[in-house]
Amino acid sequence: MMPNSSEAARLHEIPFDPSPEAVAGSPEGALDAEHLIPATWIEWFVIAQTAIPAVLFIPGMQVFRLPVRVGAYAIALGAFGVWWFVNSGRSKVTHPSRGWLVGVTMWLGLMIFHPSTNSLQAGIAQSLLYVAVFCPLLWAPTCVERPRELVRILAVLLVCNGIN
Repeated sequence: MMPNSSEAARLHEIPFDPSPEAVAGSPEGALDAEHLIPATWIEWFVIAQTAIPAVLFIPGMQVFRLPVRVGAYAIALGAFGVWWFVNSGRSKVTHPSRGWLVGVTMWLGLMIFHPSTNSLQAGIAQSLLYVAVFCPLLWAPTCVERPRELVRILAVLLVCNGIN
């Protein structure tokens, strides 16, 4: 949009009412009415992706290094499994890259049997690692119903990465 275009001129005509009554009457509701504690499980998932690896900073937790490292990825796969069995057929919201991700998953499945794969177990583990990284793109869009929820999730990500 050009600064001197007719669209830019019409932006000044849009009425804006910053009063609390106007915000409270909006479909999104007032910002002051929201709780600071995460409300949805996807917000807790985002926190867990930061908190689980942070457990390794606690003295004496190095003994549990493998389960802690696997835990963050296992949660993503577990959420994918729940999504798959509960509402994968009813889901109307999909990520634009879903087709590519399904193709990549099938390719990874084939590459397990490549002659240079060290072992069947190593191939399956590596494929599951890749799938665990990108599988939230398959189930996360179904968990966000309103733009405000997306903003909250992004805010939680910002805070968790800032703390990290």
